[in-house]
Amino acid sequence: MPFKTLTIKESAYKEILKLKKKDESFSDFFERIAKEKKKKPDLTRFYGAWKISDEEWNRIEETIKKRRNSADKNYRERLEKLFK
Repeated sequence: MPFKTLTIKESAYKEILKLKKKDESFSDFFERIAKEKKKKPDLTRFYGAWKISDEEWNRIEETIKKRRNSADKNYRERLEKLFK
């Protein structure tokens, strides 16, 4: 297996040491970090963060429906003009 040598500043090395697990090699550390960056963010930490009333939720839902309908109508009108 080929190897690469990296040159980093001492300050970067110290910060990496803080993040690296004790039993983890630097190669394992960089692979773990790279894989974590590819994952989709975990949005569960935001569950319940926005406290709203049922009335406010219904208003938001209606606004979304209206905008979707408007966008759909606009899209259909443009298609009709395009293919006449």
